[in-house]
Amino acid sequence: MAEIGLLTSGILHEVGNPIAAIRGLVCDIKDLSKLIKDMGLRQLMTKQLDQVIGEVDRITGITMDISEFSYSRHARTELLDINAMINTTCRLIQYDGRWSHIDLRVVLDPDLPPVYGTKDQITQVFINLLSNAAYAVEQVVTRKSSVHISTCFDEDYIYINIKDNGCGIEMSILPKIFENFFTSKGPGEGTGLGLAMCKSLLDSHHGSIDITSQVGVMTNVCVSLPIKYSPRE
Repeated sequence: MAEIGLLTSGILHEVGNPIAAIRGLVCDIKDLSKLIKDMGLRQLMTKQLDQVIGEVDRITGITMDISEFSYSRHARTELLDINAMINTTCRLIQYDGRWSHIDLRVVLDPDLPPVYGTKDQITQVFINLLSNAAYAVEQVVTRKSSVHISTCFDEDYIYINIKDNGCGIEMSILPKIFENFFTSKGPGEGTGLGLAMCKSLLDSHHGSIDITSQVGVMTNVCVSLPIKYSPRE
């Protein structure tokens, strides 16, 4: 992850400069287009140049999301805005083509308190769980795929729920899903380390992960993180 972060930072730096230059040049051309006397041609150019600026801004937004994801690969504990992290992660995963066919709904409690944690580790948990959800809904072709993410809290914990309407998990294997190298996926589709990693990272944060499922209907993953825990205490 440290090597990926370093590589990503270098790429973003190299990409950011030409993007800024392109935007500046397009804005200059847009200003010059005001000198065109043909009103129809001027409006057409303005519309097209605005589209270019919009696409450039979209690229900038993508690079900012990647930058936020890759920034600081050190195990640095800090106060985390979980809602903001979920929003960033959701924007990133939607560049994965699988999500173009999935109804992704995000309902976040605006009053969710911050919690202490290591940003990249919790982000890894979210990405892994969302990847599992995408895989699960891909296995069902008889209904519209959906994944719902929500947050809430009580006096002691914040809760992140990720619910999908995918293939579900057999009751007989639910007790094994957090074991290293255990996977219900086909050959070459999974290492059996994803959920084990999630549990290990959440344990290190004094949190937990609980999974309920019904075969052919749904799976709900509930992640909890303590509000009052602080490594500085």
